Amino acid sequence: MTHMRRGRRAAAPPALAFVWSEKVEKPPSPWSRRLFEGALERARLHGYDLEEFQIGARGMTGRRLSDVLEARGIRGLVLSPLVSRSRGHVSLRWEKFSSVVIGLGYARPELHRVHHHHFHGMMTVLRMLKKQKVRRAGFYSESTVNERMFGAWAASFLTHHPLSAAQAARLLRLTRKPGREDFINWVLETRPEVVVDSGLRCAEWLAALPADSRPRHVTLNWDTHRPEVPGLDQQAEVLGAAA
Repeated sequence: MTHMRRGRRAAAPPALAFVWSEKVEKPPSPWSRRLFEGALERARLHGYDLEEFQIGARGMTGRRLSDVLEARGIRGLVLSPLVSRSRGHVSLRWEKFSSVVIGLGYARPELHRVHHHHFHGMMTVLRMLKKQKVRRAGFYSESTVNERMFGAWAASFLTHHPLSAAQAARLLRLTRKPGREDFINWVLETRPEVVVDSGLRCAEWLAALPADSRPRHVTLNWDTHRPEVPGLDQQAEVLGAAA
């Protein structure tokens, strides 16, 4: 009698969770994708899969997410950084999970965390500009972003600027509501040689200025979708992998 042997189906790898704490853009920003892909690559290297979840999506509260993760046997999670606020917290049953937080925005719970070294990043940018003989570098940013990192960008700007602290302070603009008009008025008033910003929103506003009064643009968050704007690559994929 002939018997047919059935191959055993390979067991799926155990999963970890990557939890987006805020609404994710559609499509996700290049920075967000690099962050997740770095975490996914590291998880697979250690024999895990990585599933994405989003708090607030279709009634997904912290309590419900805790139930879902526990039911699926997921015991480890990575919590994405805050983007829209300077401080916040997420209510999960943290005692059930091994967790890591990305970023500095979470006041509680006190968990292991990884984050970009913002103070060092600003220092690096200013030192590179100094090598290029730039003295009047200006910094324009949303104040919420600076508050989230406990003032690290502003502190580093004032500390490492080639001009005196008083002169550098006049080239520093932090505002709750960054906008085109506010930005252009600031540039025309302070006349920076280079504008350093925390993202890439200033690129379009700079284009509205006459060429003879348009400063150069450097970003503290360089990314692949605007490679023509020079700046500091925070290497989101490395941050995700470290988590």
